Amino acid sequence: MSPSRFCTLLCLSSLLVLSHFDVTEAQIVRRFAGGGVQVNAPFVRVNVGPGGATSVRAPFVAVDSPGRTFLGRRWRLMAQPRHTAPSNDAANTGAARSAQNNPAQKAPDIADVDALPYPTASELAAMEDTVLVETLRQMTARLHFRLSLLNTGESWQKYLVLSRDLLGSPGASPAAAQFDAVRRVLPRYQKVQNDPQFAKISALPSFVATFAALQETDRRFGRSANSPVLTGPEITDPNSSRPAPANVSTERATEGAIEIPTEKPQEVLPTPQPAVVPNATRGERSILKRK
Repeated sequence: MSPSRFCTLLCLSSLLVLSHFDVTEAQIVRRFAGGGVQVNAPFVRVNVGPGGATSVRAPFVAVDSPGRTFLGRRWRLMAQPRHTAPSNDAANTGAARSAQNNPAQKAPDIADVDALPYPTASELAAMEDTVLVETLRQMTARLHFRLSLLNTGESWQKYLVLSRDLLGSPGASPAAAQFDAVRRVLPRYQKVQNDPQFAKISALPSFVATFAALQETDRRFGRSANSPVLTGPEITDPNSSRPAPANVSTERATEGAIEIPTEKPQEVLPTPQPAVVPNATRGERSILKRK
């Protein structure tokens, strides 16, 4: 419909209806942003949008016109998106820009971490030397992260996790210092594995995989099968008369003091069955709850 024909039809329909009523009864009942209005009169309703779109409703009359997309500079400015300026503090510190460039990310779920595949004992035995050392490095890193989710995780990390310096850089050839570190830390894993009070730690899939990688590394590069087992620091009996912190049982080595942490009272967790190194730990999930 051409604009001239539409205007003619609009005027005729309005005059036809309004001829029976007083024109003063018509009133603007609504104004739209950008200049649009809605006019109501007896039996007549006219809506004019900001972009020129028009709708007329009257007895036996229904006329609609889409109008124009833009209506001058004013409408173009209103159509543009508006952004809220950051506060002075945020602008001065750069927090607003940092928040835009680094959106918040969801923290990894415990089940998602422990559901990742772990190598089996047979797979570890079939690995080449460099691959085995790299796998040990990866399993240690995953155990380090999993322990960080516990209340006493920092103490457990110091007790169980190998230093990055001892593990060397990724892809590097095995060094004698790495095997010495394995021999020093392996007895600690054995003690945690054999002590029922630490069953919640020894049942972690990352602990089981790291323990298996340590055993395979020690078997391949460490002491011979007939060599005596290296003794590690003793675990203090929690019922002994020796004073100790309320939430931590201590273990003393001949060289340097290392504490074996226990879970705090507020971290009440179900005790799993004592774990052994399985032939398949793929898909195993942690039973520990997030603190």
